[in-house]
Amino acid sequence: MVFVKHKSLRQQLLSLLERHRIAVQIKTRKLRVQEVSQSNKRYSAINLTPSTSSNVIGDTEFTRNFAALNVEESQLVGLDEPKKKLMELIGKLKEPKEHETSNAGPRVVSLVGMGGLGKTALAKKVFDSKDLSDMFGTRAWTTVSQSFDQKEIFKEMVKQLFGAESLNRLFKDQQGQEGLEVHLADYISKRLQETRYLIVLDDVWTIDAWNLIKVTFQYSGKNDSCVVVTTRNHTLAEYCISHPSHIHQPEFLGKEEARTLFLKKTKRSFDDLEKGDKTKGIVEKILNKCGGLPLAILTIGALLANKDTEEWESIYKQLPSDLATNPSLDALRRVVSLSYSHLPSHLKPCFLHLSIFPEDLEIERKHLVNRWVAEGLVADDTTTRTLEEVADNYFYELISRCMIQPSKLDNMGKVKTCRIHDIVHDIAVSISKQENYAFIHGEHTSNIATRVGIRHLSCVACRKLNIAMDLSCVRSLTVFTVGPIHLALSYLEEWEN
Repeated sequence: MVFVKHKSLRQQLLSLLERHRIAVQIKTRKLRVQEVSQSNKRYSAINLTPSTSSNVIGDTEFTRNFAALNVEESQLVGLDEPKKKLMELIGKLKEPKEHETSNAGPRVVSLVGMGGLGKTALAKKVFDSKDLSDMFGTRAWTTVSQSFDQKEIFKEMVKQLFGAESLNRLFKDQQGQEGLEVHLADYISKRLQETRYLIVLDDVWTIDAWNLIKVTFQYSGKNDSCVVVTTRNHTLAEYCISHPSHIHQPEFLGKEEARTLFLKKTKRSFDDLEKGDKTKGIVEKILNKCGGLPLAILTIGALLANKDTEEWESIYKQLPSDLATNPSLDALRRVVSLSYSHLPSHLKPCFLHLSIFPEDLEIERKHLVNRWVAEGLVADDTTTRTLEEVADNYFYELISRCMIQPSKLDNMGKVKTCRIHDIVHDIAVSISKQENYAFIHGEHTSNIATRVGIRHLSCVACRKLNIAMDLSCVRSLTVFTVGPIHLALSYLEEWEN
């Protein structure tokens, strides 16, 4: 018979467990070192040569002033004539038709065209027009996007049409009751009955989306009320309207308009073009390749703004060859990808972080820069500025490079909220997936595919989240949804361990 000393056996087991724990830690540290090394190769995050903060950050005041100009610059070029035509079209809708009754509902105007053509800029210019604001008793601007939440759309409409207090009272009255979407739609419909209103539905993608939203105004309002829809879908554009003349398609910019926009964005003047045939020639070649597409001109102009004109030829050769002859979303995406590849190393991780947010979401600047700081994406510039102030400068740099679009300004002229253009957002999501930076779980997926090394997990408009992936490297879980969300807790416990 063999006797085993229990104490000795216990010590041996503890020793084995301790060795295993240490081995796991060593493996984790090695993976982390590899990850940092790979990140440095991608972003050049660790700069071994000394540099001054002015070279990396730039002047804060200049960047902010430039950003403020950037808010309106795309709306100041080539939109006067389209605005006039659209205003005339909306004005004609005030004339009632003989067969229509007083509760026939609003007239609908469709703005249709490819992404980056300037549909939203044109609609915004008309929406903000004082002449138009005097014409209608109440107005609302709502961005719909591909994956929209009907309840959120209706809430935003109530807030803009009738005020935040009306929305709060409605919530109080409906507290604890189900079917809030139905109550919101009924409330909007009743309040609009005897009101002349203007509603802009920006970036509508499908007929189903249109049908879900139009219940709020289908039979409401005086017949000189108006709904403007911007879309890339020609079938939808025709479906919304009651007469073919109610469709408006923005045109590409003419040569002079394109040149003016390009020079504004590159911070050059017409005098600069006359200094040498070489500069004038490369500008003409770049504009010919852009084909009058506003987003392409703005993005490329922003890319060239901080480069010497001698470098422009090199950038020109990298542009998609078919952008002018066959302007398409794919060609535009390649332009945005080129702009990303030329971002300074300190801005690339901040740009990728934008992929966490849903498409067309209005993002608060303070919230965004605070996230950058919390994630360690902001470098201390060794001055008296705080990390938040440095991050603020990153934010305005991305605006000046057309990677972020200003949305609302505060009383001091600083950007309060921003958005990301659909095409730019697509690029951020695509690169983010390639780099294993973030994974976006949407409403159309029930299970997340197995992936390794994901650092950020974003849940957009989903009610149930089943995680079947390695969470050991995940730094954050961000949820964008309305109502409760059911998480697979066993996986989260594994994440915690």
